[in-house]
Amino acid sequence: MNVTVPPRHKAVIDLDVAAYRQALIEKGYASARNTSDEILEISMHQVRVELTVIPYELRRQSRNWLMSRGHTRWRGLPWPPAGLLP
Repeated sequence: MNVTVPPRHKAVIDLDVAAYRQALIEKGYASARNTSDEILEISMHQVRVELTVIPYELRRQSRNWLMSRGHTRWRGLPWPPAGLLP
């Protein structure tokens, strides 16, 4: 993928659980060491939806992934109308 985004978002774009876990630990979230891969995957999809520097198509895919599994938007925010993202 050839997208220009800050390096800190690469793990989220790639849905790389190991890199995301390491980034969280480096940011001071020590609990990320013991967080399940499933929870981190959900978190990455939630972050993907919200970050406007990430291509729209990836954000849309993550929205659909979350909604199809009954997950909420970041911090429980309501979903915007279909076709609209932050």
